[in-house]
Amino acid sequence: MSKIYCKIREKYVERTPEEIVRQNFIDELMTIYNYDLKDMDVEYPVKISPSDSKKSFPADIAIFEDNKVKIFVETKKSDVTIDDSDDGIGQLENYMSLNPDVKWGIWTNGNDKIFIEKCYSPSVSFKECFNVPSKGFFAVSEEIKHNDLKKFVDLKSIFKSLRAYVSANSVGTTRDETIAREIIKLVLCKTYDEKFTQQDNYLKFHSYNNDSELTFKKISEIYAQVKNKYDEVFNPNDKLELDTKSVFYVVNQLQQISLLNSERNVISDAFETIIGSSLKGSQGQFFTPKNVIKLIVNIINPTKKDRILDPACGSGGFLVESMLHVWNELNDSKMSPIAILEEQKDFAMKKIYGIEKDEFLAQICKSFMAVIGDGKSGITVDDSLSLPDEFKSKNIQFNSFDIVLTNPPFGKDIKLSNKIKKQYLSNKVDIAFLQRCLDLLVGGGEISYCFIRSNFSCSIL
Repeated sequence: MSKIYCKIREKYVERTPEEIVRQNFIDELMTIYNYDLKDMDVEYPVKISPSDSKKSFPADIAIFEDNKVKIFVETKKSDVTIDDSDDGIGQLENYMSLNPDVKWGIWTNGNDKIFIEKCYSPSVSFKECFNVPSKGFFAVSEEIKHNDLKKFVDLKSIFKSLRAYVSANSVGTTRDETIAREIIKLVLCKTYDEKFTQQDNYLKFHSYNNDSELTFKKISEIYAQVKNKYDEVFNPNDKLELDTKSVFYVVNQLQQISLLNSERNVISDAFETIIGSSLKGSQGQFFTPKNVIKLIVNIINPTKKDRILDPACGSGGFLVESMLHVWNELNDSKMSPIAILEEQKDFAMKKIYGIEKDEFLAQICKSFMAVIGDGKSGITVDDSLSLPDEFKSKNIQFNSFDIVLTNPPFGKDIKLSNKIKKQYLSNKVDIAFLQRCLDLLVGGGEISYCFIRSNFSCSIL
């Protein structure tokens, strides 16, 4: 059997599915909760009685503070679900009851987490909570300063856990599309709070006194400011539609993490875990795999001088990847940090454009761009195949784009209306769409499969 290195035991151990989950969670305990390796032990023996010398019950991970055990962690392999976890949860609660110092417990299979708090009212009991305190804290609800936020490299697993929880527990919100939209609202509240809170001030996006109702009220106040700031994304009458418990859970999971200081590619990957299940394509749309998007953007190699359009932008995969590609080039330049930021913002605001017929997808795209950085103002809800003088955005004109980067809608149920099909050489929507892409390019151009650049052609088979 292959081996995996255990940082706590400082040696290689058998690479079992459960051990992989345990080692990954040790990393999370360090990066998110700020515990050191010296604060942790594995296979920690738990006494069943004061006279028990065998200590035959081993806790998968024990976390210490002030020389006392503070948290027990029970890890399971990834294919053990929460629904299968009765024995694991009961085992965890049993361990916690046998150690008077332990107040908190965590059950995890690497994707999902259950947090347990031990209570005394008046006898020992257990309740599910929303998180456990970080090192130096003994209540999750304590206020967090901007400087306390942690940069986390595995945001994708956090966001996946958020979506799984909301899907399983949210009351009144069951559609994938609605769940994605509501989580995105909270993510924008989080990024807004980080962006507009000074480094030495307390953040507003956090759990208030471990009170779900109060926390919901405070986060709703932040959302009102978000709507005003991102009025291109949300309607004035929008409100948080998730139930109080789900909002409380999401806030507790995100409050310790800095999204703005994380790598933008990491945020992009994490964001897509939220929206993935909601993008099923009601009209036969095909959502381009991210590895294909990356390949095509690298081949096209857009520069800061290029005006880029995706006339079927969907959730914005091509646009975000193009923006990040140019931003990375600017980061490698010899300009000052202030100049780089100015160039990046200028490119996002003036060079990135998208058209999307579906209002939900357009909102997802705008939100995506807002979370990653900017560029949301270039996204418009429109029909790319409509008459050119009917385009809603004055910035989208024929012969005005250096790069048209897209995956045309080949959906079998999409039909051209009688009003517009006389513009095109073919009544087939795929051929008409490719013709329209050529119309939008500067000086014409050549086209192949998913992408077009003026005076440039590349085939993807």
